[in-house]
Amino acid sequence: MFYEIETDNRTNQQVMVERIKTLRRRHCGEQGLKDRSKSPLLTDTVMQNRKTTITYNAEDFNEEDTIIFTGQCLLKKEEDLECPVTLQDAVECARLNTLLEAHPVPVVCMYPDSTYAEFIHGWSGVEANENDIDTATDIYMGFRGRMLPKVEHVRLSEVNLDGVIHLPEKGRLTTQIRRIYGGRLLMDGQEHPLQRVLMEYGIKTIALPVFFGYEGKNIAIFAEPDETSSTYAAEIVNGVVGMVGQIGLLGQLPVPSLNYLVDRELDMYSAVRENRIHLHEDDLGIRRKLEAEPDFCLVTLCLSPLTTEAQLDEIGKSRDRNVGIDILMEQINEFRRYL
Repeated sequence: MFYEIETDNRTNQQVMVERIKTLRRRHCGEQGLKDRSKSPLLTDTVMQNRKTTITYNAEDFNEEDTIIFTGQCLLKKEEDLECPVTLQDAVECARLNTLLEAHPVPVVCMYPDSTYAEFIHGWSGVEANENDIDTATDIYMGFRGRMLPKVEHVRLSEVNLDGVIHLPEKGRLTTQIRRIYGGRLLMDGQEHPLQRVLMEYGIKTIALPVFFGYEGKNIAIFAEPDETSSTYAAEIVNGVVGMVGQIGLLGQLPVPSLNYLVDRELDMYSAVRENRIHLHEDDLGIRRKLEAEPDFCLVTLCLSPLTTEAQLDEIGKSRDRNVGIDILMEQINEFRRYL
C-alpha cells in the first residue's frame, strides 16, 4: 500500500497572509468587532499596509483633534521579573513609534500600578504581589521611556486625579458596564469581577488626557483588540461627563504566543512562559523556539515595523520557513538596546 506524502508548497507570503487573516478573524470574533481597519491616523503606516490593525469608532480621527491613549499590562502568567519585557511589548512600542513618525499626535501612556492587583485577581483569581507590580512597573517605564521618548509616561500611583472630572456615584455608573472581556453582554443583576476595574480604567482614560490639557480632543486608544471593553467603559464615562470628543480604538494585532494555533492562546500575556519570548533570553534558546514554530516567526516579521518591505518581499518569495530567523534575531538585538 502506498501513502501519499503531503507537502506544503505555499510560499511564505501565502502563509503570512493566511495567518494574519486568522488572527483578525479570531480577534474580531472574540471581541465582537467588525473586521475593518480604517482611520486617517493609520495612513502611510505599516499597520495599514499590512492590515494588522482592527479599528473601532476611529474612522474620522485625525492629527488635529486627537490624542492617543495607551497603557502597559504589568504582569503575565508565570512572569519572569528579571525581564518581563517580551517581544510582543517591543513590537507594540515600535508600531506606536512608526505611527507617530507619520502622525505626530500627543500620546499619554498609563502604567496602572495602583489598580493592577485588583485587575489580576478579577482576571485570573490570582493574588498579585505588590512588590512584583512595582518591579515590573519600574522596568516597563524604563524600557518604554527609552523607546518612546516623545510620549507622556504616567505611573498611576504618582498622579492625583481628584477633581479632574466629576462623576455621579460610581456604584450606579459601574452597573452601566454591559460588556466584559470576550464581548459578552451581562444580564440584569449579573456581576463580573472586572466590572469595577473596567470602570476605573474608563475613568482614567478620560481623566488623564484632561489632566494633561487635552479636554475636548478625541481619544484613540492604542492597544490590543482585547481592549474593546476598556473602550466601551471610557465611552460610558464620557457620556456622563462629556469632557472629551469621541472614543475610538486602534486595535493592534499582538504578537501571539509561540504555538497559538495549538494551545489557542492568542497572546503572550495569557500563554505560559515557555510560549513567550522575553528579550533577555539567550540567542540559542530563542532560535530554538523560532525554528520549532516557523509560522510564528513569519507572523512576527509581518507585524514588526522593523521589517522592511524589501525584506518581506524577499522572505515572501521563499518556501523556506526559517529564512527570516536571522532578520528577527537582528530585531530582537535592536530591542535589547532599550532594556
